[in-house]
Amino acid sequence: MRPSARSLPPLLLVLFVALPSLSGCEMVRKKLACNWTDTITQAEPGTPEWPVQQIIMGAMNPNEEAGWEQYRGAMHSSEIESRGAETMLRQLNYPKTRRLVPLYLADDTVPVFEVCYEETLADGVLNVFVKNEKSETPTPCRLKRDPKANGAWRAYLCSL
Repeated sequence: MRPSARSLPPLLLVLFVALPSLSGCEMVRKKLACNWTDTITQAEPGTPEWPVQQIIMGAMNPNEEAGWEQYRGAMHSSEIESRGAETMLRQLNYPKTRRLVPLYLADDTVPVFEVCYEETLADGVLNVFVKNEKSETPTPCRLKRDPKANGAWRAYLCSL
C-alpha cells in the first residue's frame, strides 16, 4: 500500500524531527566517549597541544617552583595579568593539576597524553579534550592565541 498524499506531511515531519536528533546523539556519544585518540609524545612549539603538554610537564616536575614556572608559561596572559588571577592559579589550580596529572598519563613517569578530539569554538577558541583514565568523559583544556606571546596558543579555562 502506497502512502497517501495526506500521510506524507506527518511522515516528513517525523523525518525532520528524527534526523537531527540522531546527529545530536552522535555528538553526545562523541563527547562522552574517548574511543579514538591521538597520542602526543612530543608536542611541537606553536601547536595547540604544546601548552597542554607544558601544563602536564610542569605538574609532573618534582621541583614545585620550577614546575610552577613551566605551568605558568603555558597560561594565556589573561589568566596571569592580574595579581588575584595569578594567585588563584598558583594556590588552587596548579596544586590540583599536580595531584590529578597521573589521570591524564598512560605512564606516570613520562608526559605523554592522549587527545580524544578537538573542538573549534567562536573567536578562534579551541577546546582540546584530553583522555582521563578515571572518567569516560575527556577533560577539556580551552586554548586561544595570545597576542602577548606573539600569537602562540596558550591555555585558559583549563580543567587539567
